[in-house]
Amino acid sequence: MEQTKGQKLAKTLNLLVTITFAANIIALLLIPGLLFHDPYNLLKGAGEFVHEVVHPGEDDIVLAKIFGVLCGWVFVWMEPEAFRLGGSLFLLACGLCSAGILRQAHWILNTIQEGNPFQMRNAQAMKRAALFCWGISAAALLRFVWEVRDLRHIAPLFTYNALAVPVFFMGGLLFLVMSALFQQAAELQEDQDLTIWAKRKMSLGELAQKVDITMANLSILKNNKARAVRFSTLAAICKALDCQPGDILEYVDDGEEDEP
Repeated sequence: MEQTKGQKLAKTLNLLVTITFAANIIALLLIPGLLFHDPYNLLKGAGEFVHEVVHPGEDDIVLAKIFGVLCGWVFVWMEPEAFRLGGSLFLLACGLCSAGILRQAHWILNTIQEGNPFQMRNAQAMKRAALFCWGISAAALLRFVWEVRDLRHIAPLFTYNALAVPVFFMGGLLFLVMSALFQQAAELQEDQDLTIWAKRKMSLGELAQKVDITMANLSILKNNKARAVRFSTLAAICKALDCQPGDILEYVDDGEEDEP
């Protein structure tokens, strides 16, 4: 069965989400160890670690450095220096929430690939994504307050950490709005499933499975938006509904005269 452009795009995006999810989990394991290299700049610490592994000094033990980074969470709790511990916990909270958002995105993209995205499950997934966004916003707010209190200066106000507070809060609100839209669409679809094929006691979803066609394409046919329909598709629908083409097709005069 040929996929729509939306389904192909969802498949590509789903692959990227899976890769990002895996990278996110790996990053969670490495955060404390990288903060030991540079507690004020995680990216710089990561760069220094990679450089030391690729270009080790005469007295450097590469495996020991790698082991130290991988066991960073153990060392953080053994030597709970305030800045490293606070930074590690903040990034851990953000990483876990990000993983949660990516997981919800994976579920939603799977249903788009199947051609049936408007489900109550997706509405609930977006509500969970909203909670994860607010989790990141709350973690950023706590870190911002702690930095202002510790530094006794407004400099943290002009950082990406401060920007994350309103950005992820609004992101959570956006997910809530999308959740309400998906829930409304799912309810409408359920109503259609109960009424459209009520005489034959078959839902739209069941018909799509029997005909081997996506819900999206079947909805296009149902709503008279299709430019054409294959005879094989029409035959499969008639077979599934045990009816004749005239039972489901209706001629409507569009008012246009045929050209001579």
